[in-house]
Amino acid sequence: MRLYLIRHAESEHNVAQVYAGVTDSALTNHGMLQVEKLAGYLSQQGVRFTRVFCSPLQRARATADALKSTHGDTMGKPFVVPCLREKDYGSLEGKSWVSPNVNVKEKRDSFTPAETFDELSSRAKEFVKDFLLPLLRDGSDNHTVAVVSHGVILSVIWRTLKQMRVPPCSSSSSHGIPGDPLVMWSNTGYLELDLSMAMATDQNQTALSNLEISVLAINSRQHLTNLKRTRGIGNSKHDPKQQKLGSFFHRRQ
Repeated sequence: MRLYLIRHAESEHNVAQVYAGVTDSALTNHGMLQVEKLAGYLSQQGVRFTRVFCSPLQRARATADALKSTHGDTMGKPFVVPCLREKDYGSLEGKSWVSPNVNVKEKRDSFTPAETFDELSSRAKEFVKDFLLPLLRDGSDNHTVAVVSHGVILSVIWRTLKQMRVPPCSSSSSHGIPGDPLVMWSNTGYLELDLSMAMATDQNQTALSNLEISVLAINSRQHLTNLKRTRGIGNSKHDPKQQKLGSFFHRRQ
């Protein structure tokens, strides 16, 4: 199975540099350009997704919907999976990550703690068990799967996959990727993996005990080459009803 772990495009809160884990932040105009570049690039590379899973938050759903737009009806509607939502930062939601500024009184009276790593790990394992494992076990090598989500939960899913494998994580020498890489995600960056496993002899087995992983790309952003931010409006919230400047000038001519 070919697996793409894709982070959503740029959102309003990314630009504002504030925590927006479960806050439903919209994409910026620049983010929509990133989405279009990603979808176009993957299509040109001959990538045809057989399944797309995405977070319920709109910044991930908009990114997933763009992938569908290049596939027509062959891909089907993205599956919205609640456990793919981003980490809940509690009282830090909406606070600047540069200077959170949570005062002592707020901490004492109404401070909500952030989601713990154990809670994130539980969600990641749930997703792998309920959605990836059945595809790996069906005996088909033809699955090409996209998981469109968020930086923190994607890193925990990646960690979960690494922990479940038995053989060391292999890598593509052409990319010069070390055997057990630390992965980060830029907006619309993706981790590309090739996953395979032997058929389980125990039907009740839930761990990917025979999982083999080949890392093909880390935080791939080739699709963003030469993409420039539009001055003024690039950081603004994207309005789906807003006409593209290019089509406006084309009509005026």
